[in-house]
Amino acid sequence: MSKLVKIFEIMTIIIIIFRKTREEEVKNICSLNKLIWIHRGKSK
Repeated sequence: MSKLVKIFEIMTIIIIIFRKTREEEVKNICSLNKLIWIHRGKSK
């Protein structure tokens, strides 16, 4: 039983880390898109 709990804990930690990195990636992509749009606006 304790072995299952340990596996579940590890899985949960991995999911939390994965979600956090995904959120950071999404934020970075959004800021990159904003920069591209700003540059396009300036070039016009």
